[in-house]
Amino acid sequence: MAGLEEYAALSFTPQGQQALSLADMVLSYDHDHGQRLAAFEYLKRDGEELEPMGANGSRLTYKIVIMGEAPLTAGGPPMSAGARYQALVRAQRSQPRGLLVDLRLGRWQVGWRSIRASEEPEQAIDCIEATLEFTEDQVDQALAIEAQPTPQARANEAINAYSILVAASQLVYKASPSALMQSAHDTAERFADTAAAFVNAALTAANTPTVDPTLRTQLENIDRQREAYFAALDDTLAFTQQSAVSLVPFRHGAYITYAASVELLLAVENLKPQAFEFVTPTQMTLLQVLTTVYGSDAQSHRQEAEALNPFAPRIQIPAGYRLRLITPTVRQ
Repeated sequence: MAGLEEYAALSFTPQGQQALSLADMVLSYDHDHGQRLAAFEYLKRDGEELEPMGANGSRLTYKIVIMGEAPLTAGGPPMSAGARYQALVRAQRSQPRGLLVDLRLGRWQVGWRSIRASEEPEQAIDCIEATLEFTEDQVDQALAIEAQPTPQARANEAINAYSILVAASQLVYKASPSALMQSAHDTAERFADTAAAFVNAALTAANTPTVDPTLRTQLENIDRQREAYFAALDDTLAFTQQSAVSLVPFRHGAYITYAASVELLLAVENLKPQAFEFVTPTQMTLLQVLTTVYGSDAQSHRQEAEALNPFAPRIQIPAGYRLRLITPTVRQ
């Protein structure tokens, strides 16, 4: 609507799904930002004393009007008012959590609380008035930064974990004359080398604009090396004659290394455009799939789609095939 779209394009991106463009539908908005206040009253004293206890979750409400034909996603096909309303209801029911780009406040992590709609066919055909209510789904800025460290911070955690593991393994296993003990240390070093290669690849990918599909394969390699290391540790019990409890510190170090690697991958992926899973409704070519998702920008996403789906057929993709694609961005 005139007077609102110049500030920002209102959009909501459900987690793992395409961004829904709502900018041209906005009639008005209403924000409710509350504060939790503890009240203290004193005997024989007038009034009360307040103590701030943090803000309530904000509620962001938008009144929209759905009419005519228009695409709901960037590059998507034109949809009737009824079809767009149905798509909004499906999105709200299937995944209410996601990223909201507000007209005034910018990017917010929210939960889609409700959608209320009404229509009066006697006054206007295919004119649906709806109210969308979102609730804040994020903590204050300081906690959010601490909960989502940078890829470099996650990389440091992984490096520290496997470095400590190798140092401990060298003291206990490498110094032993037993072949079983030596084998356990060699396996620990291979595990650390695999994790180090993944860390280097992840940090390189963090500085590139595209997604590196090999990172998940390398993460699986770390998990396989972890299992091989655990098997080598179990073999040492025949020589040490100790309880399996003695292996807990080494197992813990391997688990911490793998967990830090997983968090590193997530930190890198958070810097990239969000991916989602597209299931082919019928037999389609890759170009037809890209045209359905990206519209006129299909060709520019072809190389990206092939990298994300290296084993997908190129000529005819069967119905029901699952493809990983980058979520289309809403054009501001």
